[in-house]
Amino acid sequence: LDVEFALVVLRQSPKGIRHIAEELWRVPEFALAAVRLTRPALRFVSAELWSSRSFVSEAVKQTRHALAYAARELRSDRGLVLRAVSHGGLALEHAEPSLRADREVCLVAAKQNVKALQHVSMELRGDSDFIRSVALRRRRALEYASKPLQKDRTFVRSIVQEKARALEYADEELQADPEIVLAAVLQDSAALLYAADELREDRDFILSIVKKQGMALEFADEDLQADPEVVLAAVEQNRDALMYAADELWSDGKFILAMVQQQGLALQYADEHLRLDPKFVLSAVQQNSRAFMYVAEELRGDRDFIRAAAVQNSVALMYATEELRGDRDMVSVAVQQNTNALKYAVDSIRSDRAFVLAAIKKDAHALEHAADELRGDREFVLQAVREDPRALEFALKDLRADRDFVLRAVRERGPAIAHAADELRSDRELMLAAVMQDGCTLRCLGGQFRNNRDIVFAALSQNGLALQH
Repeated sequence: LDVEFALVVLRQSPKGIRHIAEELWRVPEFALAAVRLTRPALRFVSAELWSSRSFVSEAVKQTRHALAYAARELRSDRGLVLRAVSHGGLALEHAEPSLRADREVCLVAAKQNVKALQHVSMELRGDSDFIRSVALRRRRALEYASKPLQKDRTFVRSIVQEKARALEYADEELQADPEIVLAAVLQDSAALLYAADELREDRDFILSIVKKQGMALEFADEDLQADPEVVLAAVEQNRDALMYAADELWSDGKFILAMVQQQGLALQYADEHLRLDPKFVLSAVQQNSRAFMYVAEELRGDRDFIRAAAVQNSVALMYATEELRGDRDMVSVAVQQNTNALKYAVDSIRSDRAFVLAAIKKDAHALEHAADELRGDREFVLQAVREDPRALEFALKDLRADRDFVLRAVRERGPAIAHAADELRSDRELMLAAVMQDGCTLRCLGGQFRNNRDIVFAALSQNGLALQH
């Protein structure tokens, strides 16, 4: 009769349950503790306790099976059954039939455990509103819907448009319905797994699907994952679909070039012999400069390849080896294509006065990528401004805000004033010096100076065409 001793026995040897005194099974505290420890204890609890609402209310919190042993009047007690199914939806199995047809009780049970629907009345399992309310939380609800509902085209479509993978539980005829499957796949590409085999193998259907949902390629038939047109269409819709292309396609040069045109990263999946073929890779990077990221290391150090690539696109220099990025001739080829290539050169070239000045003669933007020691060098920047007044824009900030330096710059090339620091753009003396050097610099000045008699007169004296500004 010792409660604590009896519980110790249960913990150590559940078989000892038969030797526990009958009187203990009438004690609520012991019975609840025993039920918590082992399910067989349910059979030994006294009928008196199973008729007690307070005891059963606590017991159903421990296990859903408790309701099966409760007195019949308690199994028809709506409040008690609601409590039971909220803790374990499958407890609905032991409720009286009237409650298994109760919408609220069944909804609580199904939301706790969708399998509870197997114990719901057939009337509710055929109720579209009820099944929908559960299916929008638990897609498997459709599995327990009545056969007529599983075959109802309009109903199933409304479900799969929100819970695509519910297609798994639709009637087989609807799993073979192109319109239903499309509605599901557009919501979740994985729904294609549950389409009928005949649809997953239908090339025209899959092609129409991947054009709208590229990631569906993952779930298409293997033969279609090896179909270049299907794969290209999928990747065009979603570049991540690339990972589901069949391995055999990556040895097809024509396919890869077409793919690279859409997605530069496709080059990384090409077979090694193609990735090491300079002519092939050159064609790839010509299609899409992003493909440079996946050029093999061997080619990054190949002088002929990098030169040929740099002639097409200066970005090639970015992916070249350090040795080639330090080669004046190689950098010169890239800079001739685009002066922005200078930023990929090694520091020694970006600090080379003659090299950078030659680049500036082609495009003032080159100064932006020169070493800071040149961008802050007064004499060098002044020399650059003589070549192109826009060069001042790419000098270091301190230099652009240095009044004495800017005055020297505009006396060399008036339009440089447009690139002086903002705080100097209201300096009358600087504006006057600029238009005296080049009257047409008037177009670069603010309204207050274009309306200033002295400045306009000085501009016209230097160049009569300044009048148009």
